[in-house]
Amino acid sequence: MRLTTEQTANIDLLTVDHWRERLAGLVPRSTSLKELWIQLAERDDYYDGLTGYSRLQNITNGRGGLQATSRTVKLLEQFKAEGKLFMNR
Repeated sequence: MRLTTEQTANIDLLTVDHWRERLAGLVPRSTSLKELWIQLAERDDYYDGLTGYSRLQNITNGRGGLQATSRTVKLLEQFKAEGKLFMNR
């Protein structure tokens, strides 16, 4: 008797386009990149300093890779769940 175990994966989650679409739905056009960068840098050192700003610029312009874009989306979704997304400081 042969047992087969199949693992299914949501292949969509493995594409950067999926994460870019989710990002587009999270960032209001009225929010400046600087405001977004400040919020992200307060929570995650990945966005700290000029390097972090440059990373965020690339991500929001569709040039970020899978890991960077998904990291940003997950953090923004966390802010949204906490009710802290784009609040005045």
